[in-house]
Amino acid sequence: MEHALAAVFADAYVGPLAIGIWAAAMIEEIVDIQHMIEELKQQRTEVAEQIHMAAPNLKDDWELLERKWDDMRCKGGELLYLANESSDDIWAAVLLLRDELKLGYERIKKAL
Repeated sequence: MEHALAAVFADAYVGPLAIGIWAAAMIEEIVDIQHMIEELKQQRTEVAEQIHMAAPNLKDDWELLERKWDDMRCKGGELLYLANESSDDIWAAVLLLRDELKLGYERIKKAL
């Protein structure tokens, strides 16, 4: 078994303990992503229930946020399947989108 793992990790093989620690960190990151998406989903639902009463400019903001929401779901899904350093760029993009969505939803809720 150790030889099979060594083949996967080639020169970077450091043993089962290190792989277990790495796996635990990845699970924690996945849970964080899922939690973040669930919070935004709840905010989005609250706004969606009232957006029909909004002024036209808020509806325009809502449409922009909907496009960003789709982008967030796509990038969040990518993060759930990537488990290497290249996911750092996607993670940074997801965090930026999260901040934009959160602020946008809060702004619309206050204006309703």
